[in-house]
Amino acid sequence: MTYDPSGVAGYGRDVAVAADAVSDLIEANRDASHAFRMMAEILEGSPLVSELRNRAETRDGFASRLAVLMARYGHGAELPEGGTSRGTRYGWRMHIAAALQKDDQKAVLGVAAKGNEAMQREYDKTLNEKLPDDLRLVIISQLKEIEETADWIQSHL
Repeated sequence: MTYDPSGVAGYGRDVAVAADAVSDLIEANRDASHAFRMMAEILEGSPLVSELRNRAETRDGFASRLAVLMARYGHGAELPEGGTSRGTRYGWRMHIAAALQKDDQKAVLGVAAKGNEAMQREYDKTLNEKLPDDLRLVIISQLKEIEETADWIQSHL
């Protein structure tokens, strides 16, 4: 069943405006998932690989959950599998950093920290939009997990 955004009290036009911001979050999460997988490949053999793969799966779940919620409000968010051009550029930066540092964990995680900071800014920007309560709660919950990822990254730098 698709919800009619105009029927959600006070959110009709706002959902349409917020859809672009949420689509950016979906794209950013798919990019982050791709990046975490690339980091796991770069650091193969490191004790961090399992956690990096878990973080990738978490970001895939974030993107899927946001896409489902947006579909409820009549806005699809189909993006290409495997990341976007922005995510590809981010991934290439990680490969370059790893090549220059000979798979230096700190160099790779330093790039991850910058990407995670950018993700936090995207979430903060989206939370400034008028959002339906269910969508806002999901975004807040995901942001908390992203903040935990930032703490995890910092603990390994």
